[in-house]
Amino acid sequence: MKKILYILLLSGFALPGQGQSTSDYFPAQQRRHIYEKLVAKYAPRTDEWYIGTESFIRTDRSSITNTFGGILSPRSFSKVGWGLHIGYTYQQKWAVEGGFVSSPVHNTFVINRHPFPISLRYDSDKFNFMVRGKRLLLPTSKVGLRSGLWVTADMWLMPNRGRSVDRFLVDGLRYRDFQTSPDTVIIRSITNTNLRPTATFQLGLEYNARLSDQWYVSVYGRRAWGAGNAVTTDMTYLDNGRSTQTSLVKGDGQGYSFGVSLRFVYAQRYAPLNNIFKLKGNTPRKKGIAFADTKSEGI
Repeated sequence: MKKILYILLLSGFALPGQGQSTSDYFPAQQRRHIYEKLVAKYAPRTDEWYIGTESFIRTDRSSITNTFGGILSPRSFSKVGWGLHIGYTYQQKWAVEGGFVSSPVHNTFVINRHPFPISLRYDSDKFNFMVRGKRLLLPTSKVGLRSGLWVTADMWLMPNRGRSVDRFLVDGLRYRDFQTSPDTVIIRSITNTNLRPTATFQLGLEYNARLSDQWYVSVYGRRAWGAGNAVTTDMTYLDNGRSTQTSLVKGDGQGYSFGVSLRFVYAQRYAPLNNIFKLKGNTPRKKGIAFADTKSEGI
């Protein structure tokens, strides 16, 4: 009987020790790993730094000051361009990007010569420095606002080199009303790029979609307005050897573009997630001696 009581007494001392060792539900290393996964999945990002590339189709249209009675007419021209940029996002609501874009301004027009029209196109320098601002317009993701519709504003700055692009001469015959012999018509031109820097301003909409925690893809459309003529063609109209009219064909980059962009987030900062592991039973004990309040009751 004494042996049985002795064994029960030792078991009573061992049970509290066993229960005390299981009070912590998650080991420290496992708890840190779970916290990082929860933060990456659910916590909103406060800041992002990323690099990106884009490819687009740009369409622009020249303007003409004098068509020489319908002999000249402007044309639109489309060409693929590309760019690289680095960006920063603040609170998933504001973003700024900077980089360079390879896309020249086109000066395209047609000389309506019978029976075969002559189509001419001249390009400016193609490298542009780019600065872009973005503002979140409509979020479409509940997790961290990482997908949504953005409004964008760009400025492209083209340095230009002031080079002579081309010269040409076109001659032909033109019959006027009640004429028995035709007039000799000659059109001479010279094309140059600007000596000074020119700029292009753009406004657009961009939808940004999250592919993974670090990869995003976006599609966009932008409308462009030119500030300064990047490439110009000066033309002179000669009628029977006499200069009678002049015209200027100007390419300033006005038009529109549609493209796709891919970016990689290489650094980010998350908002802190508090109270994830502050569960009942995991609260750390304060150092020192805890005194329990007691009340004496009369018997």
